[in-house]
Amino acid sequence: MKTFKMNIFNIILGIIVAWLLAFIIKNNVNLNFNDVSLRFNLIATDSVIVGFLYAALGILLTGLEKPRVKRLDKHYYLDDYFNGLYISIILLIVSIVLSLMIAIGALKNRLFYQLELWSMLSGILFFLKVVFSSIDLMNKIRKD
Repeated sequence: MKTFKMNIFNIILGIIVAWLLAFIIKNNVNLNFNDVSLRFNLIATDSVIVGFLYAALGILLTGLEKPRVKRLDKHYYLDDYFNGLYISIILLIVSIVLSLMIAIGALKNRLFYQLELWSMLSGILFFLKVVFSSIDLMNKIRKD
């Protein structure tokens, strides 16, 4: 709960930015939301990013055995990184599931199209946050 309180600003900012991006894309880009190939392209994009995130999570988990990384974890430097990973993975998996459900015709409400786009954009924003957090983390590890 402590880490959630520490990251509430980042979460709210990510949600607002993703919502604005989804609104801009929806109103200014001519997307055919009924196009099945668009769904599979979104699934492929989300899957690739989730794969990168799982690889980063695996690398970090194997690095937890090292004394320097243990010290960073003990002093809560890794919480921001882990939270970004978890949130991004969850949002992108939600986007994948919604894309599959829309592609097979189970969901036809426009709200689900918007939720799919929003979760994908939010997941990508948190992915970018993880990238910048990992750069910061590598700099901290190198300083030691």
